[in-house]
Amino acid sequence: MAYKLRQGDFTRINSKNGKGLSFKNIVLMQLNGLDYSYRTELDEFFNPNLCKSPHDIPSPAAFCLGRKKVKHEVFIELNANFRDSIYSNIIVKDWHGYRLSAVDGSSVHVPDTDENVEYFGGIYAANGKGRICPKARISFAYDPLNRMIIDARMASYHTSEDELARLHLKESSPNDLNLYDRGYASYKLFRLHEDQGLHYCARLPVDLFTTLTETFLASKCKDTVVEYAPSANAMAACKKDGLSVAPVKIRLIKVVLKTGEIEVLATNVFDRRISVKSFKELYHLRWSVEEEYKRLKCRAEIEAFSGELREFVFQDFYADILRLNISAQVAMPARQKLLKAGVKNKHLHAPNMSYAFSKLTLIMDTTMFSEEDKLSLLLENLTESLCRGSEPIRPDREYPRERKPLRSGYSKPYKRAS
Repeated sequence: MAYKLRQGDFTRINSKNGKGLSFKNIVLMQLNGLDYSYRTELDEFFNPNLCKSPHDIPSPAAFCLGRKKVKHEVFIELNANFRDSIYSNIIVKDWHGYRLSAVDGSSVHVPDTDENVEYFGGIYAANGKGRICPKARISFAYDPLNRMIIDARMASYHTSEDELARLHLKESSPNDLNLYDRGYASYKLFRLHEDQGLHYCARLPVDLFTTLTETFLASKCKDTVVEYAPSANAMAACKKDGLSVAPVKIRLIKVVLKTGEIEVLATNVFDRRISVKSFKELYHLRWSVEEEYKRLKCRAEIEAFSGELREFVFQDFYADILRLNISAQVAMPARQKLLKAGVKNKHLHAPNMSYAFSKLTLIMDTTMFSEEDKLSLLLENLTESLCRGSEPIRPDREYPRERKPLRSGYSKPYKRAS
């Protein structure tokens, strides 16, 4: 098995110490979410009704040893299979024929061990004079229309978001439109897309791209095509990676916000049938990836890792990515039903994703251990519950950002989801 640490692992799962700790069961336990102590999780999985003797339940030490024999790549593979299955079996929502892929990065705290400090790095505490606080860099390529994390990456904290964004391109195709915030925009990024036949739309930081945007901003034109030649630094970076340094053709689009602020979008989608208004709405869709990070950090509680080993950190992260994708797809029928129903009490409604996430364990257990008709009934009732407990979508709701003192732990409004 490709995802076992050694070929001979898991050959004696019914031994005195194994007691049912197969490769499959360990993976399923992690997909259920390891939110409590190993002892509690093992009881819930192997003896939920306490009808078995405690002597027949694997010990926490045995489970920990079993986890060490599982490679985290199994969750990456499972997520890829799930993603491809969803895209091949549903009517995929698109934007003018493109699948959207919003790219954004973040960071997470990882357990404070010497192994994690050495591998992930981090930031120094006490104004740069104390011990390193280990952190990991993470990045998503997220489909905001179909609520799917297309690709997720976790790496050293000192890995740049640009580098992770380039890795996401391995999962991209000419039918995708990759969306980037202003921190990603660069000649090299645009050149990579051109050389690979991919499409992008990025917000330009106008204060850094003055050569490209100064004349455009001064004009009354809202949509134009220009040629962008690399600077000396960009040329050196591209030559180092074997990329072309020829000028790239870019379509610039001027977007005026309600505040009067002007944003400039850069894209290589030159179809004039796609209007400036459509691009303004497109860039607004990118915000959904920020909400997905909130689900990861506050609902899945990713930073409450179930183990300290580096491999356990990777296991938890990629298992949670799959769990988020499953919960989003489980809630999709309710989302479609609510949109079809239209306005209710002044607003369109959407399903409560925290509630959908909280039912993951029940869904997983029913999928693996029950009959198909029971799973169908469960999903039907869950869809109805999500519709009845839906929440209003309030468009254009904005609040000024308040800078509050940083504190550890989870914010008060975020209740445990599972």
